[in-house]
Amino acid sequence: MPKGKIKNTPKPPVVVDAPPAAGRIEALVHKSQDFAEQAAKAELAGIEKHLEALQPERKRLETALDAFNKYAPTAKKQLQSLEGFRWHGGTPPANLRELLERQRANVFGGAYAPPADVQITALIKRINNAFQEIRHYAKETGQRLDYCARLIVSEICGRVSGIVPISGRDIPDIMRRIDETFQRFAEADLEARRQASPGSMTTVILPTSANDITIETNLNHGC
Repeated sequence: MPKGKIKNTPKPPVVVDAPPAAGRIEALVHKSQDFAEQAAKAELAGIEKHLEALQPERKRLETALDAFNKYAPTAKKQLQSLEGFRWHGGTPPANLRELLERQRANVFGGAYAPPADVQITALIKRINNAFQEIRHYAKETGQRLDYCARLIVSEICGRVSGIVPISGRDIPDIMRRIDETFQRFAEADLEARRQASPGSMTTVILPTSANDITIETNLNHGC
């Protein structure tokens, strides 16, 4: 080798891995989906007993919705018909007014809650999506899934117990009480207004020594 000349040593070739075949990618995707499905099944098994407790509540809600659809149209018609009565003083008596306000809230909704059927439908939807709601709450709070399930299921059951009696029991019962209370107070109201009317005439027969004389007057007696 001549002096001062550097020998170039050949470098080993760089081996570049070939991209994985399409079948390999598909297999990895399916594997990840299998793991996700297994994890979901494990989560579901852990809270299944809580979700099963919601099934009787769904039946109660469905029965209550049927009862609402049965009674609410008659209740609405009753409320609308009573609006035409003109009370002396402008407003109905306090106990009748309270019944009317409760029934309006039941069938039309009020300031603090929608009508009963809307609440029932919303609870049925919550039960249908309970698993997703529980998972979301667990992720949001960092609490155990079982704890979140017990918490949410307990809340739903409490709301069901609060709304179910309204449709099947309260609405028809309040209808009956409104009818009885309205008739009693309406008759008394009309009678009092008739007695107070300045145009009402009272026939008075005054005995005389000769003949009985009939006098008509608009004065109210017994005052």
